[in-house]
Amino acid sequence: MADADPLGGLTLAGKRDGDARRRGDERHAEGGVPARAHLAWLDGRTAGYTQILLASDAPQMALQDDTLVDRSCRGAGVARALKVVNLEHLQSLPQASATQWVQTYCAETNTAILARKAALGFRCVHVMTALEGLPEAAALRRT
Repeated sequence: MADADPLGGLTLAGKRDGDARRRGDERHAEGGVPARAHLAWLDGRTAGYTQILLASDAPQMALQDDTLVDRSCRGAGVARALKVVNLEHLQSLPQASATQWVQTYCAETNTAILARKAALGFRCVHVMTALEGLPEAAALRRT
């Protein structure tokens, strides 16, 4: 599923296999960031995944992290269902009682998910810029 992430104009996405994701989840748990993950099933197989994180050092914020949907399941409402379950679950967590907002991210070119997020009440407050390239050594010396 992660292989189909919309990249905007980037040419290379970071790969995260299952073991790397588990190690990341373990690091989050050690740092006091409880992760809540949800899987979606469609026709007896995994259709999508999402998780939400709570930072112990920023109790007013939650992070709607990855939402991945298998390419063959797109258009069936899987992403929306996952996001709704995530937000409902967040509201039921005692440790999230101080949460005032949820941050989430996606590529500017992913208009379908931007529309879905807006329909759920999210609004754009910041646009992140990712730069890539291989500057020549001579140019680096001039800076």
